[in-house]
Amino acid sequence: MWELDRVFPGIRGKRDESSQVILKFQGRDFAGWVTCTKPEIRKTRVYRLFFEEALRALLEQVFLMSYMRDLESRLRGNVGELEKEIPFWEFLDIEFNSAEKTFHLAAHSHTLRCSRNFLSA
Repeated sequence: MWELDRVFPGIRGKRDESSQVILKFQGRDFAGWVTCTKPEIRKTRVYRLFFEEALRALLEQVFLMSYMRDLESRLRGNVGELEKEIPFWEFLDIEFNSAEKTFHLAAHSHTLRCSRNFLSA
């Protein structure tokens, strides 16, 4: 679908210049890298997408609810019923332009009705 085998043949790691990509998110460009491995236990290659710290920090801000739920689950020691207590979903849509070696990212979110009032708890 994304033609990763064709676009990134024989990539050795992030230092390989051919692994460099651009990630576009909220009107900004960020540096990124695609790496590939072929674990013995898998039939196909595994691709990983790495990106600069500035994009990680921006995603943390944009997906604040997911970040907060992750912090809450760490405080509790597990997620348990947390997803039912605070129902929402956040989604990062990723499209890849193989000709330009560019990933286009788009954020989506939805908050569901909650049966519990956390302000009065």
